[in-house]
Amino acid sequence: MFKQISHRDLAEIVTALLVKPELLGELDTVEKHQEFMLAIGHVVADHCGGQTNWINPADVDEEYLSDQYSSPYLSVSPNENLPSLERNVWAYHDPDGWEGMEGLSDEAILTNDEIQKTRNSIQQLLIGGVD
Repeated sequence: MFKQISHRDLAEIVTALLVKPELLGELDTVEKHQEFMLAIGHVVADHCGGQTNWINPADVDEEYLSDQYSSPYLSVSPNENLPSLERNVWAYHDPDGWEGMEGLSDEAILTNDEIQKTRNSIQQLLIGGVD
């Protein structure tokens, strides 16, 4: 026998592991969580472009599950596999991150409204509100 995991099921699992892994009893150290985060970043970059560099660790040295634990960040650089510097899977997050980069067109950069609309749609997907 084997399990059949749908795309929604997989999205739930990955979301839990990234956001609150203790719900599943997994990734119980900072190192494990950051390794998973980097691996997921690699998967996105492999399929959508960009280069994942490293994880910027959390700002505090508290125990992993502490309420004061601040989020680590994935460092991403553009590469030749992106459809464009301005419109890609990474463009909706940290919109100023590639500011000033050669080849970036100010006219093609996403507006704050476009970013917010897309992010709202993504967040609705997370709660199962859109098919």
